[in-house]
Amino acid sequence: MRGVWTALLGALGWLRFALRWARRSVMLLAVLALLATNVLAFASSAFIGAVSSVAALAGLKTAQARQAAARREAVKRIGQRTARGAARSLGGTVAQSLPFVGVASVVGITAWEIADACATMQDLAALAPDSVDDPEKVCGLTPPTTAAVYHEIGARAGEWSGAAWRWASGAPPPAP
Repeated sequence: MRGVWTALLGALGWLRFALRWARRSVMLLAVLALLATNVLAFASSAFIGAVSSVAALAGLKTAQARQAAARREAVKRIGQRTARGAARSLGGTVAQSLPFVGVASVVGITAWEIADACATMQDLAALAPDSVDDPEKVCGLTPPTTAAVYHEIGARAGEWSGAAWRWASGAPPPAP
């Protein structure tokens, strides 16, 4: 019976040795694999792209994919806003040239353009925070009211009409 126990303990000792060796080998291979992927991640953008593709196939959304989607969405919004602004400027040309209505049109379109510029600055700041000045420099702008514009026109009407009269009569402009 003693021989059976000795043989059994010898086999268990060998099995314990084999399991310990296998565990150490697996750990060593895992460390080497992690080191290799870290080196590849720093050295090769193709490797990063391949890992991202595999992650996308697995249904995972990588940070790179989220950033790309955010960039596409911001560029789309900026493009739409620019197209609307161009159409608004073109359409407002006639209204701006009309007496009395033109001042209100200019003030309204300017306010709208400031709001669009603010939204564009916020989108750009979200895309590249380090590259854009503070969006509040644009978002904090307030257009003048229609009444303020009419007041300014009234205050300077004499100055402007005198300059126009001098220009029409060929007289030299006053010295500064």
